[in-house]
Amino acid sequence: MTAHDAKGYAEHDWRQLVRSGQALAIYMGRKSATFLQGRLLMAGADSDLVITCVENISRPEERRFTSTLSAFAQRLDDDNWNGPLIIFVGIGNERVAKTASTPAHRRFLMARIKAPVVITANDLLSGEVVYLDASHRWSAELSAAKVFVTIEEAESELAAAFNEADVVGAYLAEVTEGALIAPKHYREGFRHKGPSNYFHGKQTVQGAEVAA
Repeated sequence: MTAHDAKGYAEHDWRQLVRSGQALAIYMGRKSATFLQGRLLMAGADSDLVITCVENISRPEERRFTSTLSAFAQRLDDDNWNGPLIIFVGIGNERVAKTASTPAHRRFLMARIKAPVVITANDLLSGEVVYLDASHRWSAELSAAKVFVTIEEAESELAAAFNEADVVGAYLAEVTEGALIAPKHYREGFRHKGPSNYFHGKQTVQGAEVAA
């Protein structure tokens, strides 16, 4: 999810996000770190909730630290963290780097994740939500995603996904199977639909379909 949009700081259903217990990945989070901190605390998040900040991810100058919800924003200011930043809420540094043998092999896993799952990421250039399909290509359509019925197989594919130069922040997302593949959790449903406060990307297409 993003921390700001064309109109300023992005508002989400913070209480629902906190209640869900889901781990969050906040993109473009540097300028809105204090805003994010305040919203999560106001929504009832524990002040000791683990926060991991990663600057310049997958680049030679990458750096990271793990802190708490109550302290991370001040540390960003104190240590002059001003590069492109992803803020992981509820994920410790040891989990961000789990089983990493090289800087490109990292896992960003949601808490207590269970199959079936898909692999999702963000396009490096456009920021569009994408999904790994059965041909090992990235698609903007969830319906094209490869569904993994075991976590072991999904993790193997996830490790390979981190070698991709055109996506960032790949991780496993739970889905429900049926006539259509659907996100299981609120956060993934929000990512799948796109920003809710203005037409952009997928919503533009959806809006055109409704108008037609």
